[in-house]
Amino acid sequence: MEPILIVDDAPTNRKLTQRVLAGAGYDVRAVSDGGAALHAIAEFRPRVVITDLRLNGMDGLALTRRIKEEPASRDIAVIVVTGCDTEEDRRAAAHAGCDEFIVKPIDTRALPGIVQAQLQRRREIAVAAEPLPSAAELPAWAAPLRREFLNEGGSRCAALLAEGPGAAEIRAAAHVWAGLGGTFGYPEISTLARRVHDRLGRPDSAPDHEITGWLQGLLALFEQASGRANENPVSPELAALLHGRRIALIGFDSATSARLTAALAGAGAVMAGAAGDEPPACDLVIANAAARAAVRPRREPRRRLLLLGTPPGGPGPDALLAAPHVDFVAEPWSAAEVLSRAGRLLAGRYDPGVPPAEPSGGPARIVIADDDPTILALLKATVENSGMECAVAREGDAALHLVRSTGAHAAILDVMMPNMDGLEVLASIRNDPALEHVRVLMLSALQQETDIVRAFGLGADDYVTKPFSPVEVIARVKRLRRAVS
Repeated sequence: MEPILIVDDAPTNRKLTQRVLAGAGYDVRAVSDGGAALHAIAEFRPRVVITDLRLNGMDGLALTRRIKEEPASRDIAVIVVTGCDTEEDRRAAAHAGCDEFIVKPIDTRALPGIVQAQLQRRREIAVAAEPLPSAAELPAWAAPLRREFLNEGGSRCAALLAEGPGAAEIRAAAHVWAGLGGTFGYPEISTLARRVHDRLGRPDSAPDHEITGWLQGLLALFEQASGRANENPVSPELAALLHGRRIALIGFDSATSARLTAALAGAGAVMAGAAGDEPPACDLVIANAAARAAVRPRREPRRRLLLLGTPPGGPGPDALLAAPHVDFVAEPWSAAEVLSRAGRLLAGRYDPGVPPAEPSGGPARIVIADDDPTILALLKATVENSGMECAVAREGDAALHLVRSTGAHAAILDVMMPNMDGLEVLASIRNDPALEHVRVLMLSALQQETDIVRAFGLGADDYVTKPFSPVEVIARVKRLRRAVS
């Protein structure tokens, strides 16, 4: 995991940033002042430092200068955060050597991407000074990024060929490919993309037959490389659920359709195509939520349906999740999450049946476990407003005790907690015959398919990724209580 250091004298800001980045897979430490930051840098050796501009004692700019002056730390990317967006502050930050300037409030969804961009920039600088690795020589951490680059590059290239956009749009895509192709061990992609980029940078240049030919060449390179990079893109468990199943895509643009097709085909699914209002015979329809009105499975009223995005002005999570053969993935979604939910639907995980025996008497009892007090308060209020009782815990062992002592019907467990993490609590619940009735929903910022499959392998009933909608969490808990084990 890439090491990240957070420097902020506000405990709430410090913890929020730490949890967001830890949830995105980074090794994160946090300190409250510049002096502690310098000590942590020497010991921890972070790749990125995120510092508040105005700190007690040594401020963020002074800290940045110290970092950039030392040969051992000058390659660290420094992201400065401030609540005041002034031109003077921006100039001072740039002069001190800051690599990024962020204005509060921090967009927690965008922050992992900003950090990743800085890490990628550092890797590109390092790669430029060394011989390019072959695809086979890339370190393990780069494999998912390489697959993403190849899949998205191929989808984007196919879309550009189909839509015939202007020179600026093609040149922007070629700029990205030229910079990253060599980094991931595909110098031929970089060479051809750079040729497209430079050709379209000339005055009055426009796409022509030569550019079209080069794009077709790039598409072939992406497809050829993707075949090597995606040999085992999903777990055996998920592949077994998707293999040979006929799946139709409805309402997506060409780039998104190509991206989904590549992911599904890589898992062994068979693409059934689409035909207007009446999709062809298939096991599952995956539809753009904005185009949901076009999906009318008249002959198969229980056809499994997976919606991507949020229906504009349409039904909310309660209504969508009331039907066991329907599920949805909110924006922003990843291909891994789509595959996971598609597999769950095809496995009939949410089909209704006779509910197993539950503790009797009174309203449903829910245990919520998360070490973030803000999230706990938010979920507690939502649960109680839904007519259910709840008990809360901030540590895993305390959560397990509450599940056993309160006669809980369901548990909402964060993955990362002190003492016992959420997966350990889940495993303990599933190994206790007295708790076989307890439904478990995992709540985590982890979005990789391997993390999701691990939770399901331990017996999780469902999951929600952060940032989340409390309404969706409650809707999923309600559906779990209607579903069979």
